[in-house]
Amino acid sequence: MHMLSDPNAVKLETNQLAKLARYTTRAATKALIAAPRDGGTPFVTSVRVACRHDGAPLLQLHGDQAPTDGQATVLVRNKRGALLVGVQGSLNADPEEADRARYFRRQTGAEAADSSLGLYALDVARAYVEAEDGSVRWLEASEYLFDASDATELAKSEAGIIEHVNGGHPGSIHAVVSHLGLGADDWVLIGCDPEGIDVARGRRIARVTLNKIVRSGEDFKYAMIEMRQMGGGTGMPEGEAAAAE
Repeated sequence: MHMLSDPNAVKLETNQLAKLARYTTRAATKALIAAPRDGGTPFVTSVRVACRHDGAPLLQLHGDQAPTDGQATVLVRNKRGALLVGVQGSLNADPEEADRARYFRRQTGAEAADSSLGLYALDVARAYVEAEDGSVRWLEASEYLFDASDATELAKSEAGIIEHVNGGHPGSIHAVVSHLGLGADDWVLIGCDPEGIDVARGRRIARVTLNKIVRSGEDFKYAMIEMRQMGGGTGMPEGEAAAAE
C-alpha cells in the first residue's frame, strides 16, 4: 500500500509527513479556504492555488471574501481523497513578484485574470494532516515548510529555466512524464522548485517530484538529465499524477 493511501500515514516520521503534506499542497490547483468573517462566523469558499518554493500556498480571493483578521486555513485533499492537509496562517496581500509569476503560470484563463480578485500568500503558522479515520497530526511551520534559503539562485532562474526548456528542450519534459501515463508530447514546464516540477497541457496540471533536491539552475539541469536517463525516474508518488481542471 502506498503511503498516500495508507491510513497510518499520519504516523510517519515528521520529515516524511511534512514532505507528504507539501506534496499534496503543491500538486493541488484548487483548495478550500476557511476564515472568520465579521463576528467570527466562519466563511468557507473555493480558491485556486499554487505554492511558493517553500510550499506555502498562494491563492486568489475577492476583496469581500478576505478574512477580517487575516487568519485563514487552506484545505487540500490528495487525489485519492484519503488525506486532508490543512495549512494555517495569516494572509499577506503583497506577495513577491516571483511568487506572482509562479501563480499565474499555474492559473490561467479569465477567472485568474479577473481584476476583482486579489492575490495572497499564506504566511504559514502551522499545518496538520488528517487521515481517513479522523486521526490528526500537527506540524509546526518550521516542520511543514521546505527550507529554501539556500535555493535563491533557483528561484531567480526559474522563469529563464522554463523559457529555455520549453523553447529548446521540449523532449526533456516528454521523457520525464511519459512513464506516468502522460505520454502526449505537448506538455510544457510551468514551474520548478527545489522538490519538483509542475507541467501543464492546456488546463491540465501534473506534479512530478524530482529524484533529488535542486537549489540552482545547474542542479536542475543535472536532475532532469538523470531522470530522463532513468526513463522518467521514480520520484512521483504513485497515483498522484492525476490532472486537475
